[in-house]
Amino acid sequence: MERKALGEGAGTGGMSSGGRKGRLVHLLVVLLLLLVALVSRLVPTEDLRLVRNQAFGLNEGWSLGYGNTVLTDRTLPADLALEPGVVYKAWRVLEEDFPEQMQLRIRSSMQSIQVLVDGEEIFSDEKPVGGLLTSPDASVWHLVSLPPDVQGKTLALVMESPVRAFSGVVNPVFYGRGDALVYDLLEGQRLGLLVSLVIFFLGLLLVLVSFFLRNMGDNRLLHLGLFAMAVSVWLLSEAKLLQLFTGNRFLLGGTSYMLVAVLPMPLLLYLREVVFNRYRRLMEGMAAVFFLDFLVNLGLQLSGKTGFFESLQLTNGMILASLVVVVFLLLVEHLRFGNPQAKRLLWHMGIFVALIVFEILQFFSRNFEATSLYSRLGIMVFLGLLAGDSVRYFNGLLLREREARFFEKLAFKDILTEGMNRAAFERDVEALAGGETPRRFRLVLLDMNHLKHINDRYGHGEGDRAITRCFRCMEETFGKEGACYRLGGDEFACILGSTDQTVYAHQLARFLEKVEREQRELPYRLEVAVGSDVYLEGEDFGKFFHRIDHMMYADKRRLKEQE
Repeated sequence: MERKALGEGAGTGGMSSGGRKGRLVHLLVVLLLLLVALVSRLVPTEDLRLVRNQAFGLNEGWSLGYGNTVLTDRTLPADLALEPGVVYKAWRVLEEDFPEQMQLRIRSSMQSIQVLVDGEEIFSDEKPVGGLLTSPDASVWHLVSLPPDVQGKTLALVMESPVRAFSGVVNPVFYGRGDALVYDLLEGQRLGLLVSLVIFFLGLLLVLVSFFLRNMGDNRLLHLGLFAMAVSVWLLSEAKLLQLFTGNRFLLGGTSYMLVAVLPMPLLLYLREVVFNRYRRLMEGMAAVFFLDFLVNLGLQLSGKTGFFESLQLTNGMILASLVVVVFLLLVEHLRFGNPQAKRLLWHMGIFVALIVFEILQFFSRNFEATSLYSRLGIMVFLGLLAGDSVRYFNGLLLREREARFFEKLAFKDILTEGMNRAAFERDVEALAGGETPRRFRLVLLDMNHLKHINDRYGHGEGDRAITRCFRCMEETFGKEGACYRLGGDEFACILGSTDQTVYAHQLARFLEKVEREQRELPYRLEVAVGSDVYLEGEDFGKFFHRIDHMMYADKRRLKEQE
């Protein structure tokens, strides 16, 4: 029966102070990080890295050939722009002082590759064939160990690609110890790896938080979290680092392309929750189309009809069309309906759309080195802006919930005694005596004597203090076993969970003793009349209340007769 205090006030002054303190903490954290970075640069230190070997480029002085054509003194990377399926070759003579026990780091871009030293094969890799399902062409790293005594010998790479965009491409070649080659790869992509991991765990956090907020009926955090996690894996793949986590050809060759079709789905569902309530069915339909596109692309790849790379062009076209639709609807929401969220998203989308359109143009112009750069930048900025909006949205929800709790507290709170009022009493009586399963409880009604005399003789301020003293005595006596209420004026009530008469008699004696002790310090008589009985299941509460009221007034008459 005991009710806990609800959340305290929702004053804007306190929140403003909290906001200033939060900004101060953020500033101190940034300053601390800058201080640590500065000190790490100034303090003397030695090189304590676990990997101290270096990776070196082997990209000068290559010859390229295909058919009867030979190109000499070329620098890698190079692109011969050949037809799919044409075998081509790149070769160079290794220096006389070329170090021993070296490895090569070579990237094959959807190509089969063979590595030879003086015509002798030391490594080869090509897509496995056979079976019911077709593996995708994959762009992968190879670490190739060179045999001893390679000085002065000819290193040759023989390649072939079924994909027009990569037929004739020769990527840069690096040599060094194996650990140095891997470390150099991570060093070059450490920012991309860090961003991918941060976005992944941010998305995971959003998904977990969404499960705790699922009763609110708003799934924006779930969709945004799934979008962030998909983006992080896509960024990891585009940074050419997915091979650090898996060696599966299907995942290496298909993850980026499959995610291009998957990414729009949670984003469209997020927009449905945030701004497109009028177009919910349209957003769901567009998401379903992308899901169908994903299934079709997967089926075409596995059946060997069309590879992921070729079907990606249709997906990119769908993304471009979807962006046009989304931007148009945002403009309609903003200009016709005055939707402030649409205006804010238009600014966000402006940055995102510009970078994505530029990326698609780079893709169709065959500038594949630049493609992932613009989309990564656009998605990271866009995701950051959406995350900021979501934080502000749920912060507003929590604020409104806090205000709702505050006003609920006011609705059921007696301002004078700071206890519960008549509305709270009626609410709790309805919960106990109403409904299909009424419960047994004890009701105590109390009424102060001589309040009019106190007000007339000592003023209403003293009368209010007398009321507060009586209520405090009630709380200290009955509050631990139930709930106390001020019904109005000098009338009070208590609802007790225990119906035992002996327990109640002991509580009543303690209450009257406390009232007596209070009166000793006062110039007037403090006296309370009491009536009580146990409510039985199914009893008419109106008649029950009326009976106790008569008992209380009988006690009041008894006290007056004693005077």
